[in-house]
Amino acid sequence: MIKSADEQLGFLANACVHFDKESLELHHRAIEYNVAHKNVKNSDHKTLWDMRYNKIAKYCEKVGLISIPIKRGSLWTAIGVYNPTTEELFLIFTDKNIKKIMKNKKRKHYLALLSIINKEDGKNEQLELFGQDNNEEQFLLNLLDDLLEDIEVKPEKVIACGFSLGDVKTFKAYMFNGQQNLVFEKDYSELIEVDYNNQISSDDIDPELDKEKKHVHSGKLKKSSRIKGLKK
Repeated sequence: MIKSADEQLGFLANACVHFDKESLELHHRAIEYNVAHKNVKNSDHKTLWDMRYNKIAKYCEKVGLISIPIKRGSLWTAIGVYNPTTEELFLIFTDKNIKKIMKNKKRKHYLALLSIINKEDGKNEQLELFGQDNNEEQFLLNLLDDLLEDIEVKPEKVIACGFSLGDVKTFKAYMFNGQQNLVFEKDYSELIEVDYNNQISSDDIDPELDKEKKHVHSGKLKKSSRIKGLKK
């Protein structure tokens, strides 16, 4: 059901679960440097997400993907990842947070809204969201239109990528329909590599360095007059 290559999914998996140790050390050193300046440490959570998002935004073109900023108010900007060849949009979350979001049937979270796009067995879920509740359906479709206007792409599929950290790192892909029901799930944890940071941080990545590891290559995204799937 997912058309994107394992190389691209491997890039996402490793960007989510691995952190650049040097960047982490510099961040902690900056916080701890000279207590006379009264430095503070408000949120490691946001810092780690910034590092994760920025790595994806910096390197995703190497594997033919495009980073899509998704602004959620003034305090948070998420990064989605769009494949212009397959017209698939990937959204990144912790595995735990995906389950929490999709249990909320109010459907105002951007994952739930964008999942309205997904089709199941050729049927567009957008047409039968609430049965006879046309007012609520139209309200959500208007929110979806506004969101698509903001992100400037019109994907064919929206895929939620859930990862977990700890002793065993995992990375899974999920697809939900317009009713927020799970319609597809696949485990891609096997694409997680041990020494990924050493490869991705190189400006001149050579895929021949390790023929068994094909998750990252140095090919640049070709420029074109219009990227497939981008809104006119």
